[in-house]
Amino acid sequence: MKLTNTWKHLLVGTIAGLLWFLVCLIPGMWQLEIFGLISFFFITIAWEQAQRLRAKKWNWLDSVADVIAGNAGFFLGHNVMLRLFAGNWIV
Repeated sequence: MKLTNTWKHLLVGTIAGLLWFLVCLIPGMWQLEIFGLISFFFITIAWEQAQRLRAKKWNWLDSVADVIAGNAGFFLGHNVMLRLFAGNWIV
């Protein structure tokens, strides 16, 4: 099995997590924190579904690794910033 773009999913997930942290810093927006985590999960699944439809030969294990890497990056990027700068909120 060859993981083709898993590091890109991890990088994009981390950047998205950091940006979502900045959105949650806006007064009154911290209540949407869980919404961001759930919606990013569904976005990564939709992205992999679109990749599957375009692919000539689809590797389901690569897609699973991409979804896990993207969401792990989002979760870690968001939570590291949350713990460092904003105290202990929800997650």
